[in-house]
Amino acid sequence: MIQRQLDRREFRNYDVLKQQAIEAAEALKVAATAALLDAADRSDLIRYYVVRWFLLKKVLYVQYMVNKKIRSSVHEGDIHKQRNQARINADEVPILSYRQMWTVGQEEAEA
Repeated sequence: MIQRQLDRREFRNYDVLKQQAIEAAEALKVAATAALLDAADRSDLIRYYVVRWFLLKKVLYVQYMVNKKIRSSVHEGDIHKQRNQARINADEVPILSYRQMWTVGQEEAEA
C-alpha cells in the first residue's frame, strides 16, 4: 500500500515513469563512460552500473504488469499482450553492453 502511494505521488502515470527511466539510463551511460575511462579495476564499476540498469528495466516491467487499467483498456484484459509490451518497454532502456564497458577508452589508445 505504501509503495503504491509513493508511486502515485512520484509518477503521474506510466508514461512519465518510462520517460524518466530512459533519461536516467542515458545519464548512467554518460556517467559510466566517464568513470570507466579513469578506472584501474573496472569490474566493481561495471557491476554497479549493470545493477542500476537492471533495476530501471525491472521497475518499468513490474509497474506495467501491475497496472490493471492498462491491462483492461490497452490490452483487452489479455495478460500475454501486456507481458509482451512490458518486455518491449523494458528493452527501450538504453544500456552499455559488457563489451562496451570493458573496452571504453581502448579505441583511442589503439589509434
